[in-house]
Amino acid sequence: MKNLKVRAVRRDNGEKTDISRVFLVEQVKGMLDKIQQNLFDVAKQKRDACIEVVKTRWRKI
Repeated sequence: MKNLKVRAVRRDNGEKTDISRVFLVEQVKGMLDKIQQNLFDVAKQKRDACIEVVKTRWRKI
C-alpha cells in the first residue's frame, strides 16, 4: 500500500498481480471476467470429457 499498489491473487490459477490503486477497479473487473470465463471453460471441458454419444438403432431394441 505504501507504493499505492495492491496485490491480487487469482483463485483459479494462483497468479499474483500487482495493481496500481489508480487502475484497481478497472483491472479487477477485467480480472474477474477472466476468472469467470476460465472457471467456466475448465468445468465445460471436464463435463464434455465425461459425455459419450451412443448411436443405436432403436428398432433393434
